[in-house]
Order: sequence, then structure tokens, then C-alpha cells
Amino acid sequence: MRRVVFGITTVLFTIISLFAGTTGKIAGRVVDARTKEPLAGANVYLKGTNFGASTDEDGDYYIINIPVGTYTIIVSYIGYRTIEHTGVKVILDQTTKINFPMTEEIAEGETIVVTATPFKVQKDETTKKITIQAEDIQSMPVTDFSEMVVAQAGVIQMESSIQGILGFEDRGIEEIHVRGGRSGEIGYTIDGMYIVNPFYGSKYSWTELNDFAVEQVDIKTGVFDAEYGGALSSMINIITRDGGEKIEGNLRIMTSNPANLANLFEYTVKPLSRKNLTPFRQDYLRDYREISGGIGGPVPGTKKRVRFIVTGHRLGTAYRTYEFDNVTYDRSKPQDSEHNMFLNRLDTIAGWHQMGFRYSWDLYGKLTWKISNSMKIAFSNWNLETTFRTANLSNYAYQFYEKGRNIDTQSSDRQALMFNHQLSKKTFYDIRLSRFYQKMFIGVTDNGDINGRYLKPDEYQSPGFDEDYENNPYWFEYYVKGHDRYYHTNYAETYEALVNVLSQVTKHHQFKFGGNYRQHTIFIDEIQLPWLLSPYVERYKRYPEEAAFYVQDLIEYDYMTIHLGMRVDLLNAHGKYWKDPWAPGEKQEVESGWEVRWSPRVSFSHVITDNATFTFGYGQFTQTPTYRNKYINPKKDIKTYSPLVGNSGLNMEHMTAYEFGLNVGLSDNLIAQVIGWSKEYSNLTSTERIPQFPYSYTILLNTDYATARGLDVVVRRMGTNSSMIIQYTLSRATANRKDPWEGYRETDTPRTMPKREILMSYDRTHDISLIYSYRFHDKQGPSLFGIHPMEHSRFDLMFLAMSGFPYTPIIGNVAGETNSERSPWNFTANFNYRKDFRISGMRVIFGIRVQNVFDWKNPIDIYAETGKADDPGPRINELIQMGWFSKTLWDQPYRYGRRRQVDFSLEFAF
Repeated sequence: MRRVVFGITTVLFTIISLFAGTTGKIAGRVVDARTKEPLAGANVYLKGTNFGASTDEDGDYYIINIPVGTYTIIVSYIGYRTIEHTGVKVILDQTTKINFPMTEEIAEGETIVVTATPFKVQKDETTKKITIQAEDIQSMPVTDFSEMVVAQAGVIQMESSIQGILGFEDRGIEEIHVRGGRSGEIGYTIDGMYIVNPFYGSKYSWTELNDFAVEQVDIKTGVFDAEYGGALSSMINIITRDGGEKIEGNLRIMTSNPANLANLFEYTVKPLSRKNLTPFRQDYLRDYREISGGIGGPVPGTKKRVRFIVTGHRLGTAYRTYEFDNVTYDRSKPQDSEHNMFLNRLDTIAGWHQMGFRYSWDLYGKLTWKISNSMKIAFSNWNLETTFRTANLSNYAYQFYEKGRNIDTQSSDRQALMFNHQLSKKTFYDIRLSRFYQKMFIGVTDNGDINGRYLKPDEYQSPGFDEDYENNPYWFEYYVKGHDRYYHTNYAETYEALVNVLSQVTKHHQFKFGGNYRQHTIFIDEIQLPWLLSPYVERYKRYPEEAAFYVQDLIEYDYMTIHLGMRVDLLNAHGKYWKDPWAPGEKQEVESGWEVRWSPRVSFSHVITDNATFTFGYGQFTQTPTYRNKYINPKKDIKTYSPLVGNSGLNMEHMTAYEFGLNVGLSDNLIAQVIGWSKEYSNLTSTERIPQFPYSYTILLNTDYATARGLDVVVRRMGTNSSMIIQYTLSRATANRKDPWEGYRETDTPRTMPKREILMSYDRTHDISLIYSYRFHDKQGPSLFGIHPMEHSRFDLMFLAMSGFPYTPIIGNVAGETNSERSPWNFTANFNYRKDFRISGMRVIFGIRVQNVFDWKNPIDIYAETGKADDPGPRINELIQMGWFSKTLWDQPYRYGRRRQVDFSLEFAF
């Protein structure tokens, strides 16, 4: 019945609604090169397409609704030489300005071919954003999409399970912070449609398309337009590819252990059988093996009107590899011997060791039908599954008993239907419907292996310690039996309906209006600590709804571009909550209704010179609290130990942002940007303990607040063979608490809760990113006997540097001022090389990717007494000498980030 209601609502909504598009615009002016007089009636069109326009009496033209990509523009006019302008890139939601000075024709049929030089200050770019093209996505020295996002300055990912949010890594939830915001403030879309997990309010790790399916990625970290919602800090739009005019395909094999290619489909980490096959022990222990590829083109017999693309990948690898010390327990000697005196008898790991695993696959397909020159319909389907066991520090007790740890499986499937209809050269609309299903299961198997039988909750056993007390005085440090804490299933099914409507009302005004609708089905069945007589149980199903409307005007003049818009977001959680959670005794429950929030947005770019602009942006943003925080403990049972009660009446979180910048073209191939920004947060989700008799409890509220301010410096260089982007962010992030559940963990009451903002653990004062690419084209590079060995190759270098995280020092046994010290800086240098060979019409591409080239040991966790990752300090060392702990307990290489990783690839393309 709900699906029928959804279908009817969808039809009604498509009449009036709109959401983010996946197209761009080309505009400019055609003039006589000698007299500068406008040429009215000139034909401007994109080669090989039906997109085109004629110039008006002022010589102006515009072409809207162009799918993102690279095109050749042809301009023709009677009596003048035809111009072919190649390599013109169309960027999502952006106007590409191309002016054409035409010269008179001397010989009939003369054509001038011009290569695009688009590297100018974008006069219509009003706030900061980064656009990454398909070629660059496949060449960047990163292993997944999240690393590509984190490569942008001002964006950090918490690798530490201590500095991060408790439980996030175990559940496979990304914790990425943008411009000093909390985790979960990023909105992700594929072709304009939602892919965030509504239950946790973030994206599951590795829930991402393989790179062969992606045409362009647009990362907005500034004040984004009113058409985008559901995010406070950033919008990331992934635009997928369509099939081309001819059949094309790719197949890529990548491995960290080339000697094991014969076992490529084994996908099981068995390092002992291959320990001598490579000089890099950490790489064969990591055992990274991936197969990916795709094929696409026209469907035979359809006259190229129907096109398809199918892409996919399969991957297997250890979750992490760590370098332990070489001081291990010698079982041939007694415990009280000089060698074994301070060692745990379980300490058997020496040198490099793999922990955990990850296996994943995805399959993406898209079918596009060009019904006519003005209508196109596309259907896509995407399936993905990832199974992994983490290796985080918060579960160090399982270090020598991994088979007792949880195994997490995340799966998703997504279907999308898209219809695009251009009514005239001025107006088009774009209808989109999607279903996105996500499921997570966490459990323990009987043998600890991925192929074992998953235990039922009543089969879980309490974690146990070494029973050989006499021979192991440190028996209490590590588990040797029992099972992990979760038996968990949840799923979220999201139906979404949206329509783009865009009209170039006049030459200077491009108008948008509309909205979108989402309906979720959220289910959770979780048992924490199943071995207890009264474990923590959570089970419910809910059906929240979200909607949004907006109007927006894009005003474009030669000297100024203005984005002016208003957005309204609506939310109904469809749940009951306590009207007054502080009231003693029986509490009145009320039903949540529709909440409405208005968000004005304005930004502009003012031309200072021909190649310099000043920009300003202001916006108010809202975001739905995670539905887990709205629904947890729906029966409101406060008789359990330390109960936490959800709140379906939680309001939307709010943020006000300002941004101003100066963009200057320093030369023909060099642009510099200086951008200042400020963000004020209010109404953030929080937890507070309500002390009452006979049962105290913690409730979720909207009382937290935060501030983030910073300065971005961006330098871009584009040459014939090379490109470079340098980004630097100076920032400061403060808040009263770092995440919604901190008050629960700290048992904060209204009296004891923080009353002022302090520096957050995700604050990074300095964040530097350098991405450099160099390409050798045909017959380029050094020559040897007439051969150019470097031709058709590409180098990509990425250098990242970041201030350490703030921490609270401990002097003696006394904690100092909160977050008054910083850990050491982190440095990473990544490298990628691809060499293209042409063999019988086929491209064979060899590649090598090296991450953390210099094998820097970057601390992601430190000991508060020393500020170091490998020295717990004199107080702990004294306790070790007293026999309270073993030295083994402080051998924790997972306090360092990932070490050097080397992967080799071989790709075949036709």
C-alpha cells in the first residue's frame, strides 16, 4: 500500500517539483575579429550532437541542458571561416563561456581548428568547488573515492577509533569532516539522487561506484545553491557515464603481489604460503587484488539511439597491515626469565602482521534511449556488497583472538529512471525516480572465518581470558575465547522523486523552481552483549518522510553573476516523543508532525578585471538529524543500565555560512584564489542526562552548538603537458561537544554540560594538498635511437600535509587544559604512473601506484603523557615494572596510520 501511495505522490510531485541537475551550459558571443561588430544569425552547435543555437542581434548565444563531458564546438557564418573549437569541457551546474572572433573567408570552405584554452578565472563561479574529470579520477594515486575527497584541503578523515566516534569503524561508517564541521555533514548524490544512509546520517565505507562508471565528480565545499539540501558542509555530486558512439571496453587487474596472479580469484589472505614471493612484506600480507572493468556503446540495430554501459569490480585485501616489535615471548624460557619477565605469553606477533580483511564487489549498468532530438530516457541499476572485519584500536583486547571479532556485511542496490525533455531552446525539464536499498549485518561465525556459519544470539559466549593464571600473570589483558558485542541487522529503503525544470527566461535570467520528495523505510534489529541475561535489545521499523521546495534565479551579466535562491525543507519522522522529558513521573507523549525550515541563499561573482573576480556567498543550511537518534529505544525503557531515549521531535540542525574570495589569473596558465569563510552552528543534536528518582536516563535534544572559521588558498596551474593544484586551509573548529553522543558517554547533565566552545579533536590548523600531473604525448620525452620510451605515459603525484590533532596532556597523573597540546604533523606522498602501449588497435596500460612513498610513520593516536605513539610515558613504564601491565599491551602499531603500499596494474582497453 505504501508503494502505491508513493507512486501516486510521485506523479503529483512531478508536476511541480525540481532537484539538482546533471547538465551544464555553454554561452558566449560571436563577433567580427576585425571590427568587433556582433554577428547575428551565426550557427553554433556541438559536433556529433543535436545541441545548437543561433546568435541574436547582439551576437550572443547560449546552449542549455548539455550533459557534462568534453565537446567540439563548431561556429559557421556565411562569408567567414568556420571555426572548430575542440576540447571544451562542460561542468555540472556551470556556464562555460566561449567567445568567437571570426575572420572573413578567403578560400571557400576554410576551417580554423582551435584547441580549447579554458584555463581562465570562471566568472560565474561564485563559491569554492572542485571538479574532477573521468581521466583524472582513474589516474589519481588513491585506492577509493573517499581518499579522493580527503585529498582536498579542509577535508579530513578520522582513521583513529579513539579520536573518532565510538563504534563508527566497527559499523563501517565513514567519519569525514569538512571545514571544521561534525561528521555526517556531507550530502552525496549519484546523478542528482540521494545515496546517504538515513539511519546513521553518513555514507557507509566503500559504498561507491567503481571509477569506470564515473564521468565527473563535483565537490562543493562552499556556500552551495538553494537547489541542494540535506547537508551542512559539502555536496558531492557523482555524474555517471553514458555509452559512447562505438563499442569501447576496459579490463584492469591490480595487485600488491604480482607473483600471485595465478591465484587472483582466491581472495583469501594466506600470507605464509607466499611470504617469499615479494620483497615488500607488508604488501604481500596486505594482498591487495582487484579486477575491474566495463564495456559500453550503441545497441546493435538501434541506429545508435540506444546505448549501454556495464562496469564492475571485485576486490580482496587485508583490512590493515601493522609492524609490531620483534620482542616476543619465548616459550622455551620461564615467565620470570629476563627475556620474558614483562611480556604476555600471548605475544607471538613479530614484525609485519595483517589484521582483518575486506572483500567487495559492485556491478553498475545503464541503458540510455534517445527517443528524439529533444527527449532522452535512461535506466540504471547498481549492486554492491562489502564484507569486512576491522582492525581498530578500540578492540585491542582481540589482538590475539581475531576469530572472536565481528564480521560486517554491507550490501546495497539502487535503481534509477531518468527522463529528459527539452521543450524549446530555452526550457527543459528532467524527471527522476529512484529506489536505494541498504542493508547491514554484523555477526560472528563459528570458526571466525568469512565462510563459517553465523552464530545465533543465544550461541554467543562471553569474552574470556587466559585460564593459565600461573604461567601468565598478565592473563587479564587479552581475550582468548568468547565473541564480540554485536548481533545486528538493519536496512533502509529510500524512494525518491524529483524533477528538474530550468528556463532561460531572458538572456540574463535563468530561472529554476521546484522541490523533491523522499520516503524511507528504516528497520533495525540489534542485540548488544547477547551473552548477558538482559542484553541491550533494539527493534523497530519506521517510515519517515522528507520533502523540499525552492526557487532560484541565476543572473548573468558580463560584469557580474548572481545566484539568488530560497529553499524550504520539510520533515516528518512519524514517531512519538516526550513533550517534556524533564517532567517527573508519567510523561506525556505527542506525535511528531511536519517541521518546516526556510533557508535563503545568495552568492555573487563580480568582475574586477578581465581575469579577476571578487566573490561572496551567504546561506542558511539545514540537515535532518540521524534517524537512529530519533528512534533509539522507542519503548522508552529507562529501567536498564544507563538508558538512552531517542527523540522523534528532534528539530533539523542549522548552520549559517559566509564566504568571500578573490580569484586572480596570474598568467595564461596560472590562477590563484584566496577564500575566507565562517560557519555558525546551532540546534545540533546532543545528549543530556536527566537525574530523576528512581531512574535516571539520557535524552537526545537540540542543545549543542559550534563555530568554524578559516582561510583557503588555492593555486591552479594548467599547461600543455602538466597540471597542478595546490590547496592550503588555515582553520579553527570549536564546539561544546564533538558528536551527539558525547554527553551520553560523559554523563553530562544540564548542570555539568560544557558551557563554552573548546577546540575539537577534528580541528586541524593547517591542511596542505598538492596534486601534480604530467603527461607525455605522442613523440614526447627523451629520445633513444628515435624511440620515445616515455610517450603516452602519465605521472601523478599527491602530497598531503596536516597539523596534528589537539589532545589533553597528562602531567604526572593530572590532566592539563582540554585539547591544549597537539600531536605531530602527518605527511603523505602518493605516486601513480601509467604507461600506454598501442598493440594491434588495443591499448595496453601498465601502472604502478605507491601510497606513502617515503613510508612515513604518521601517528593517528598518541599517549597523552608523552605526545608520542610509541612511548606511554614514565608513569606507565613504572606500572609495568611493578607488574601491573606487560610491555606487550603497549606494543600498539595501530596508533600509526597506513604505511607504504605498492600496487601494480595491467589494463586492456579497446
